[in-house]
Amino acid sequence: MMNSTAPPGQKRPRTLRRAQLQMTVLITCIIALIYTVVIFRSYDGGLDDALKLTFDMDAKDFERRYAQDPAAPLPITPQRQSWLSWEQVPANLRAHFTDHPITIGKLHEAKVNFSNKQLTYANLVAREAHFIMMYPYQLNDGNVLYMFADFEVTLFTKDEVKRIDDRLDFTVPLGLGVLAFVLVLSYLFTRRVNRATNQLSVWADQMTLDTMDQHPPDFRYAELNRIASQLQSSFQRISKLVEREHHFLRNASHELRTPIAITRANLELLNKIGIADNIQRPMARIQRANYTMQQLTETLLWLSRDMERQPPVRALKLQAQLNQQCEDLSWLLDGKAVHVAMDIGNATETIYAPPAALQIVLHNLIRNAFQHTQAGKVTILAQGNQLTIRNHDEAPLDSNHPDSVGLGVLLVKQICKRLHWPFEMVMHSHGVSVTLQLPASNNRPAV
Repeated sequence: MMNSTAPPGQKRPRTLRRAQLQMTVLITCIIALIYTVVIFRSYDGGLDDALKLTFDMDAKDFERRYAQDPAAPLPITPQRQSWLSWEQVPANLRAHFTDHPITIGKLHEAKVNFSNKQLTYANLVAREAHFIMMYPYQLNDGNVLYMFADFEVTLFTKDEVKRIDDRLDFTVPLGLGVLAFVLVLSYLFTRRVNRATNQLSVWADQMTLDTMDQHPPDFRYAELNRIASQLQSSFQRISKLVEREHHFLRNASHELRTPIAITRANLELLNKIGIADNIQRPMARIQRANYTMQQLTETLLWLSRDMERQPPVRALKLQAQLNQQCEDLSWLLDGKAVHVAMDIGNATETIYAPPAALQIVLHNLIRNAFQHTQAGKVTILAQGNQLTIRNHDEAPLDSNHPDSVGLGVLLVKQICKRLHWPFEMVMHSHGVSVTLQLPASNNRPAV
């Protein structure tokens, strides 16, 4: 199972579970907020709408009677009074509605004897607080009927006031309760989904060639089951490709070894027959190239087979290996103003490594240094079991060129990784410096 904890100072990776939980919390908070506001406004506005409807019905009833008899009595109750013009309204009532414009058909409210202190029932009763509601209604003849209602707090009992306040205050806890309920459900659901995804991850990590044909377990959700099926199909396709590659390598191994063996046998036959002295040196180079080709073939086949054992290790002289490679590659420096400086005075005399692998590594590193230096210096420095090969060209290195660091670097990295040889390459403005740690004992690396 993958660990989602990020190292100190590094941003935690974004996970589907966290993103889903955050989005659920955000949506739930928005819904709960809207729900609370709507409930509060509905309850508070409902009282106003009920009062306005009562005013409106009384005004229409008076309008019908007023059309038949202009002397019809105004709608008056112990808590309600009406006047046919603003000038007829008593000054004490007009004073409460002078701060805001009066709109026909709209309910207006004024609070009398309220203060900024705590609005307790005892405080409101002591101050004889009351609400004054005004509703202006325009009649058919153009006159405006001003209807007033006066609600004194002293006319309400303490329990009645508390019941009204409790209904208003209940909207906030109700919204918080809905929010908590949705969050708990979201947490349980995301934990359930995360458990199923973790099971899928563990199953994918534990899939092997022996178990890849077994039917995947049920991961509860159709999407996860489809992903598991696709992973299994991909694993099976990759396994078939690897098997075909191994089959090809086994056949290629025989096809490559045959011409190399024929060439080597004919070279030995030529040596027995006898050759002229002037071609002894070229023949020796051909024999070394044939041997290198054989070793290279074996090494490439070994790199292609992950399960194959490590090649045999032999005691080798580092100086002799370096001298041999420099001599074989000296033709790369023909016609170039390049100075080769070799310092192996403090090097370990004997190293233990597979001969073919070491020859390929040294061959590619030295070849790259010779090939990509037109005028300058190549330095080969050995200290203990550490080997450094560095080239300095008078012309700047073109790092954008695909062959700027040599085509054999990839092969060198693969060999060093397989044999656990520390390898480092640093590019400079005028060249490349590579550092290689070679084994100084005959202990074979763990596979």
